Amino acid sequence: MSKKILLYLIGFILITGCTKNKPESDIVILDNNVPIEYSTEMAIENGDVVSLQDTMYNGEVLNRFIENLSNKNKDSIRVTKYNADGDPVIVLLYFNGEYIEYHKDNTREKNVVRGIKSSRYTSIKKREVVVDDEAMTEVILVAGDNEDVLFVYSDIE
Repeated sequence: MSKKILLYLIGFILITGCTKNKPESDIVILDNNVPIEYSTEMAIENGDVVSLQDTMYNGEVLNRFIENLSNKNKDSIRVTKYNADGDPVIVLLYFNGEYIEYHKDNTREKNVVRGIKSSRYTSIKKREVVVDDEAMTEVILVAGDNEDVLFVYSDIE
């Protein structure tokens, strides 16, 4: 009988000692459990920053995120980009006060290698460019000397 109690006690100690307690965060974690069929209307209604062709929707959400970043205020947004076939690519951006965590989910795209990519960036900025004689704005993620274009738009809805 005492062997059973000893085994239970050792098991309990191992389980509780090996369990990681996640520190609480005051970043709002966005739920990426969006449906496989995620329409632009649904993304706009959910408050995503949406990039569809050359148009950005919910631009005020992106502007708030950039402002919070410059003020070192924690924030998070979801960006949904639609490719030429209308397939959604979900990008989650989390700013923890120091850096931006980037998570790209293209598992809804067809005819590409699908998966989830994660990176870290130090800032986000907008840059005016001219593409085919049309004024456009690039939204760029920055990590040191590396700059990655998140999306490009000419119109805001």
